[in-house]
Amino acid sequence: MTHPLRDHDLHTMKRPISDLRTMLSSAVLPHLSALAALFFPGPCALCGEDLGESAEGGVCVPCWAGLPVRVGPGCERCDLPGVPKGERCPDCHALRRVPIQVPQIIAAYEYREAFVTLHRLLKFLGQRTLLNPLAARMVLSHQMRSDYSAELVVPVPPDPLRWGARRRTTRQLAGQVASGLELPFHPSALRKTRTTPSQTRQTRQQRLQGLRGAFAANGAEIKDKRVLLIDDIVTTGTTVSQAASTLLKAGAAEVRALTLARTPQQQQVLAPPPIVR
Repeated sequence: MTHPLRDHDLHTMKRPISDLRTMLSSAVLPHLSALAALFFPGPCALCGEDLGESAEGGVCVPCWAGLPVRVGPGCERCDLPGVPKGERCPDCHALRRVPIQVPQIIAAYEYREAFVTLHRLLKFLGQRTLLNPLAARMVLSHQMRSDYSAELVVPVPPDPLRWGARRRTTRQLAGQVASGLELPFHPSALRKTRTTPSQTRQTRQQRLQGLRGAFAANGAEIKDKRVLLIDDIVTTGTTVSQAASTLLKAGAAEVRALTLARTPQQQQVLAPPPIVR
């Protein structure tokens, strides 16, 4: 004798379909968006003006040219903008008691003004068309500003509980950078072992305490190798310092960092313009 399906059974049957739709959306939509942007360019994501023929990643040429490229005076170790040569860097001074630090950080941009909006489009809204031009700028910054002969590229890993575009951004940038520098890409060489509180409003000391012991490295992949560590944003240098420390303790010969952007001293940070939709 057959029994009619109960509401619970119907709900259970619908759940896999819903999960499949979610997986397809996250996997397919970014590629469809990139394809649509190629054949049907819309307004610039930053200024709202029509895109010209040379536009990249949904951003017009004038807006790309107006982004705050990391040049000029800055800390020779952590690339904090505005630190005159020979003067003490406040971020490096605050981390002076950390046993092992990354000796050099190179940034492609300064995290201020329109770049803040651009980074949000990439990291939080998953605008994949920005990956290639941003990674290319990182490669150029490394080639022009560093004499470091890296042997492999490792991304700073995401939080275990972070999903979506925020989980993929740094790894995708690192993969593009590795390709541009013609270096092996090792995304599994470093992992985050536990979730940590958001660092957005934390002090430098709170960040340091929260990240202590939060990384683990695969020594077999990095032993006796010169590692180029990739992160999207460096604010105080705490994250890359802790990640570099973990890699060095696992056997890496040397670790230096390349980041998409460096946060300036707080008084220099300007509010970004609204995202144009």
